Amino acid sequence: AYNLSRTSNITESDYIGESTIIDWIWKKEIDSLGSQSSRFIQSFSEKQAQKLSTSIPVSDFSISELSPLDKLKESKVFIEIEDRLYLTHDLFGDWARYKLIRANKGNLKPFLLSKDLFSPLWCKAVRLYGIYLLENNNDASEWLTLFNSLEISESNEKIIQDLLLESIIFSVDIFSHLTVLWDLFNQNNGELFNRFLGQFLLKATLPN
Repeated sequence: AYNLSRTSNITESDYIGESTIIDWIWKKEIDSLGSQSSRFIQSFSEKQAQKLSTSIPVSDFSISELSPLDKLKESKVFIEIEDRLYLTHDLFGDWARYKLIRANKGNLKPFLLSKDLFSPLWCKAVRLYGIYLLENNNDASEWLTLFNSLEISESNEKIIQDLLLESIIFSVDIFSHLTVLWDLFNQNNGELFNRFLGQFLLKATLPN
């Protein structure tokens, strides 16, 4: 609401996607505390995903790494219980891991494949990155480049592809993205489109 009130050139026909909202909130709540705060949350969230744990011991961080922690606790981003750190909201972790992926786009495939992609903590971040690619490229060129660089025969690469397909479902303008991607989806008698529908049924519908 704060950013909308300050952005007078947004019209009724404009779409404001999730990646844009994440950047707004991150800038207001995290970047305003300093770059060390942003980096600390990303480091914490990467450890979360590696250990598949909601909390991380304070002792896992060096004294210098902990320098922004007091500000982050004052801002109610973190709480500390029995010498373990917890994020006050899971979304901070999802967004931090997404920002880590985005920061490594120059070396993206090796970076993603180095992570445990069976972890739900990385899955949400990859999906958010797919949404970002769609929302920031009208022709979906970067989304296509990443998708086509992956092999369905490799299990971890197939997971990334499936998460990219899911990103279309959760994007703000699904019709426009499907239109741009239709030539790809229509190849081989709609093989990829059927795969997309499978992800839609799995992630975006409820059983009767």
